[in-house]
Parts: sequence; structure tokens; C-alpha cells
Amino acid sequence: MKNNTEQIVVWFRFFFVLCCGACCAMEEKINQEEKITFDTPYYKRAFQNHSDGFRTLVYESLPDQSLLITDGTLSEGSVTLNGKKYRLGGQRENSIHYFDSGIEILPEGGKRLCVLFKGLSGITVRLFYEWPVDVPVLIKWISIENQSGTAIHLDEMQIEAFTPETDGKMSLMLENDYVRDGMKVNGQRTRSPWIEKQSFYIHDLLNIKAEATTFSYPAELDQWILQGESFQSFKVYEFLAPTENEELRGIAFRRATRKLFPWTCVRHLHCALPSARKVEEYYRGIESAADAGYEAVLLCHWWLDKNLTSPLFTNYSDYILRPELFPNGWEDVRKLTDFAHKKGLKIYFYSIYVNTWRSKENAPQVQNNNDWLLIWGKDDKSARWGDTLDPGTDWGLYVNRKLEEAVVKGGFDAWHLDGPYYGDICVAENRGYKPGGPNQYLGWERQKQFYERMKTLGYHGEAAQGFCAYPHGMSRITTTGYEEGDFGRLGMWGQILATRKGAYTFTKVYRQEQAVTFVPVVPWSPNPDAPSMEPMEKNAEFYDAYLAYCFGYGFGGRIFQRVAFEGPKSEAAVRRWLGFWKKHYDYFSKGYLLHLREPDGEHIDAIAH
Repeated sequence: MKNNTEQIVVWFRFFFVLCCGACCAMEEKINQEEKITFDTPYYKRAFQNHSDGFRTLVYESLPDQSLLITDGTLSEGSVTLNGKKYRLGGQRENSIHYFDSGIEILPEGGKRLCVLFKGLSGITVRLFYEWPVDVPVLIKWISIENQSGTAIHLDEMQIEAFTPETDGKMSLMLENDYVRDGMKVNGQRTRSPWIEKQSFYIHDLLNIKAEATTFSYPAELDQWILQGESFQSFKVYEFLAPTENEELRGIAFRRATRKLFPWTCVRHLHCALPSARKVEEYYRGIESAADAGYEAVLLCHWWLDKNLTSPLFTNYSDYILRPELFPNGWEDVRKLTDFAHKKGLKIYFYSIYVNTWRSKENAPQVQNNNDWLLIWGKDDKSARWGDTLDPGTDWGLYVNRKLEEAVVKGGFDAWHLDGPYYGDICVAENRGYKPGGPNQYLGWERQKQFYERMKTLGYHGEAAQGFCAYPHGMSRITTTGYEEGDFGRLGMWGQILATRKGAYTFTKVYRQEQAVTFVPVVPWSPNPDAPSMEPMEKNAEFYDAYLAYCFGYGFGGRIFQRVAFEGPKSEAAVRRWLGFWKKHYDYFSKGYLLHLREPDGEHIDAIAH
């Protein structure tokens, strides 16, 4: 019996060693996987797990044109956990080892590569590379899963780093879905993109330079990942576009974004009604808009008694209805939206993340708490909105809930959210928090969740952000391409030229029917000397010229007016150009606009669809 037992033990030990050796050999083989290829009809990207990290070997458009300048030293990403930086892949001490990879076909026909990294106890990191069907783009992101039995601290994360090649016929256009506005890079505040400096953003996007490009969170994340939880990074979008000129690159970008984010193609032909003193003004404006042929109205903000006033609320921060307009509360709002619907119009309202209380007596008692009030330093030239509220604080959850309630309770079809940009808010110096970093991240995460929820509920949303808001369900506010201050000091022809020059830049990246223009029939500025198209019958020449530029060029536009027309001359102008736009909309929406030259107010310029 003893001999049999010893034999069994010997055979068991032999079998255990054999199995362990096979497992080790299998894992060693996996770790030394030489090459992974991810290819699509547009590009090919090949990877290798090298001793110093998992990295790109080949990234080229088909057929065989390299998209990268690389010395082979950059890894595909890194994470900093509990104060220590780890490179993804490789065999060194500060690496999370490559383990496995696989490609899956997506339900809509594209495909996704998932690369798996392990090596830290209970922590799994995944790299994702995704190709959506029929779109020349590669989307990349990183996820971390924590099964370590304890919480881990995420300090930093790098998602992508390489040097684009620009000498060939094709090159990359790089974007991401993380809000970058107001971030500090090397001590300097950056804005990209924001409403009055659109040309800077578009120039950078369309003119990729052969220089090192890195996508990472710009400041310490300071995020805890609890046991059993996971963290997903922002996504990097790498669009393939011709290098020949800006117009062609813009067309490639617009085609891709239309396909990726079809909800951004929603566009209601609408006018904006300024804040009213009496609700009867809204009824009159809605009826006039329907008679003229508009598809929607936007209840917009405006200056009343030199105060910027919400069309609905006593303040953008409390979302309490203005009692002089709606004495019976939401019942009165419903009557107004029902009236618009019976006239065949969509209706939505303007909002903004700005505190508009005009006196300390009316301000909330918590005004000195940085969760509520933000005051920019006097020497900070980016102080564009005055007292600004931060979506990264608990206030953000409150106001987003109030926004959603307003849409639902009021019977609105859409909502319109202006700035300020969330990154701007979170880098303010007086907040009581470190500028940027965790608060900026939290603010944006809350906003994109809100955007996605509203889209799922079926409401059309428009926001002042650019690309970063697109993947999360938002369309673009049309009033871009000008500086708001221009309309307080320019004459009417100067305004027309300013918006046309803005369109020249703006529509290289954004859809033309989503683009420019803000047409101020009612003067936007509170300056009493600001130019005005009122009375409209007297200024019918300007009205016709502005509408011709806007709708005649195929832009959706936004006309800021109390009524669509006042008499036969203004009625003829608005009916003519709204009719022209509707007649040709199918062509405008499917075609791609080209600018023949930049407007300068002195020479003939034109566009082609």
C-alpha cells in the first residue's frame, strides 16, 4: 500500500510539473507574440510586443503609405497607478505585460481589436482599437478593471502618442471626445475649440504638423477605482484625410462625422425670439414664425433693463419660472408649447451655465462657497461670462436635473445649451481645488452622461462645444463664426461681412447647414447705438441681403427677431429665402460646400455645392 501511495505521489508530482511547464510555455508564447495586424479597407496598423513595450510597427493608409514618423520607442499607452507609472507591454519592471488579443466583428459591420495586459495583481488593462463600418477613422481608448481586492488610485493615463507623417497623399486628422477648453499646458491656458476663436481650432485640425502628438489627461486625475469597478478613458479619433488642401480635408471630416454621429444632422429651420416682458410677445412671435414658413422657434435670452435675462427663468441657476410670464407655473408653459405644436412648429429654449443674479441681496446664501460661485481674476482675459457655475461640483447634478425637468414639464422638443466651457470653469484659481485635473474630469463625465441620457430620451440637444460633444448626443449651436462684440459696434454691412468671413472658416469642418449665421434683426448688444433692422419694413434691403447670404448659401442660420415680418417688404424677403432653402435643402444636406475664395468685402467671392 505504501509503495502504491509513493507511486501515486511520484506520478502526481510529474504530472503537476508537466502541466506547469506547459502553462508557462503557453504564457511565454503568448507574451512573445510577434505581430498583430488590424486592417480595414482604409488603413492597416500592425503591433508588436517588444521588450520595452507594446508598440506600433506599421500604420499606413492603403496602399502602403505610412501615416507615422516613428523611431519605434513610443509604447501604445501608459497608466500611473498608486503613484507609479506603468508602460503597457514589454518585460521591464515598470510594465504591465501583454497577455492576449482578439478581433471581433461589430453588429453594424465594423470591427474592434482588444489587446489584453496583465501582470499587476488583480488589475487588467485593455487597449481598444475600433473601426466603424464605412468610415475612414480609427478610434482608440483604454480601460482598467480592478479585481485586486482593494481600491487603486489612478493618477494619469496616456492613450496615444506618435508623430504623424504629412508628406504623402493621405494623413491623419486627430481629435478626441474629452473637453479640452481652458486646460493649462506648460502654464498657458488653451481653448480648443470655442465659439469666438473657431479659426484657431479649425486651422490646427486641418493642418497636422509632423511633430510629436500625445493624447493624455492634462493634469492629475486623482481617481479611485474601487474593487470590482472599472475606468474607461476618453476616446481618440484618428481620421484619414487627403493632404492636398483644407477644403478636401474638411469634406473628409464632415463625411466621417455625419456617418459616425447622425444625430448631428438634425437641423430645425428656426428663428429665435428674444426674452419677452409679456408672454403675449411669445405667442405673437410663434404665430408669425409659422406664417413665414419656419420649422421651429427658440425662446432665447436677451437684455432687459440692461440685464441678460432668461426667456423662462428668474435665473439660469435656480430654474424658477418668471412669475410675470407664467403665473400658473408649468401649466402656462405647456399652453405656450402646445400653441407652437398646433402651428406645426418645434419649440425649444436657451440655457447657459452662468449665475445671472444681479445683486447680492438676491444671490443664494452659499455664494461664498466655491461649489456655487466662481469669480475669475481681473487679470484673466478669459473671464467671459462673469460669475460662472461649475458642473464638476454638486451643483452640476442639480442644474442638469432641472434642465431635464424643464424640457419634460414644459413639453419642449429640444434644448439649447450655451457656454461656458467646462474646462474653463475647472481651471479657475479661486475654487478651493487644484485647477484642472479631477474636477475638470468629473465635470465633463457628468455632462456627457447628461447629453447621452437626453439623446436616449429622444430630445434634440445643441451645445456650444465642438467635436467633444458630438459622440455623446449633441449637435452644434449655429451661432458660430463671429465675435459677439462685433454686433455692438459694426454697421449692418459690416455684420454681414463678419458672419460671411466666419462661415469661410467654420464650414470647412462643420456642416454648412449646421453652420453660421446669427442674423440680428433685433440688435444683440444692449448698446442703444447698436445697429438694428427694426423697423423691418424700413430696413428691408438689409433684411433681404442678410437672408440671401444665409439661406441662399445653404446655411440653416438663426434669425434673432420678435416677429418674422412686419409688412409686405419684409414678408416677401423672408418667404423668398426660406422657400429657397427648403426647396434646395435635400441638395444642401447631401452636397459638400466649397469656398472659391475668402470674403473680403472688396472682391467677388462665391461658394459651390
